Amino acid sequence: MPHSFSQIVSLTCPQCGQDFSAEIWLIVDAGERPDLLARIREGALHNVTCPHCGRQEEADAPLLLLRPGVASPLLFSPAQQTTAEQDREQAIELLNMLRERMGADWRDEWLAQGLPAVPRPFLPAALSDDPEAALRQMAERAQQEIERLLAYRLYEPLPGEGGDIPAGTPMVCPVDPRHYRRRLQFQGQRLWCPEHKVALVPEEGIGG
Repeated sequence: MPHSFSQIVSLTCPQCGQDFSAEIWLIVDAGERPDLLARIREGALHNVTCPHCGRQEEADAPLLLLRPGVASPLLFSPAQQTTAEQDREQAIELLNMLRERMGADWRDEWLAQGLPAVPRPFLPAALSDDPEAALRQMAERAQQEIERLLAYRLYEPLPGEGGDIPAGTPMVCPVDPRHYRRRLQFQGQRLWCPEHKVALVPEEGIGG
């Protein structure tokens, strides 16, 4: 009996409203299914495509991964919209299923230190050849996205506000003018001090 296990589930497409079926893998033995391991590393194992409109999305399902030959061969990745109690119940259910499917090949000592769990967004990084480097790269990308969104908010033009201040005007933080200073890039732009969370004002109007 194969160790890996999947279920056919019924889904409803949020875009077209049509029902369809998809195969969702819940247990993967990386030794017998290296193709599924590759999809896990790509973060695509539970991706499904609606056959009616082509919309792609990720099915929210748990995953138990068996990696023969490593120090901790079992790894659990819970679904993303479940409670801690639901995660525990699903982990136990999948472990019992894998134990039954493996028969004499199952080893109780695999759970001697408990069952390691990895949140789904971090699973590809945890399975990479250099997990620490992959996690650092993920953190750097997340920080870059935060800075991008923050910069967009700080430099977002607000119609009707500051429209009489011409481009190029020096703007400063009213709390501490020496702390933060920027020039308007275009008329009508509104700038914010990222530390004091206040709108910048024309420098010429500060402190006489």
